[in-house]
Amino acid sequence: MTAIAATPAATARPRTARLTLPRIVKSEWIKVRSVRSTWLLLGIFAVCALGITSAMAAFAQFSTPEAGETGVFLGESDASTALLNLATTAVVETAMILVTVFAVLAIGSEYSSGAIRSTLSAAPRRGSVFAAKTFVIAGSAVLVSAVLTVASWAIGAGILSARGLDPVLNSEGVRQMVLGVVYVAVIALIAVGAGFITRSTAGGMAIVLGLLLVLPILLSFLSSTKVGGYLKAALPDQAAGALIAGDDSYLIGGQVGAAAVLASWVVLSLVGAYVTFTRRDA
Repeated sequence: MTAIAATPAATARPRTARLTLPRIVKSEWIKVRSVRSTWLLLGIFAVCALGITSAMAAFAQFSTPEAGETGVFLGESDASTALLNLATTAVVETAMILVTVFAVLAIGSEYSSGAIRSTLSAAPRRGSVFAAKTFVIAGSAVLVSAVLTVASWAIGAGILSARGLDPVLNSEGVRQMVLGVVYVAVIALIAVGAGFITRSTAGGMAIVLGLLLVLPILLSFLSSTKVGGYLKAALPDQAAGALIAGDDSYLIGGQVGAAAVLASWVVLSLVGAYVTFTRRDA
């Protein structure tokens, strides 16, 4: 008899998931939402934004102060306009600090802990990692600020209605609220860039908060000069204020110039961050 050799059964190759940008985005989102500091900052952001709007709507006077009167006067006879300014300002001013901390911390903590090496080992395409981190951090900031802006307006409207006023949200109000959220996105993108460039939480925060909070004060002493005026106008907060308020007298080209200034800050920050991230060792 002729022996028939048994052929080994074909072994199935394990299927490996393809590393795509959406998968990297999902992994970055898991990182962000699984960190305790994210929820802590979110809670502080909500309390500050909603608290400021509620307090101002409850106690501010919507008229011009008479002689001898004391208190907080908004200088607005239109309660709708005043409430809109309150809601947008409360979110934007709070975001200057908290969104900066959130964005820089998300980047800087990976470098300080060495986790960035594990990230790049799992996803070696640095361009995709950079895009995913930027999208998740900026997207989270935009989503939260949009919700808080609407919530601030709604809570403030309820308080003013109880005071006998009738606030109405019109198309101009929607425009200002949207632009306020856009400015929060600008802050987040600048902070992401600072985090990648400095690779340090403390260094990134110092740069961004110095740009947003310290430089406007320092340059105000030079604003009486032509050069000082242009330098101050070129800061992100000045450009954003002019754009949100619809100020055509903005020193650098009106509203179009203000939008260009903000876009320039974002491009400068992200280009510097991308070059640093893709060309330097982790």
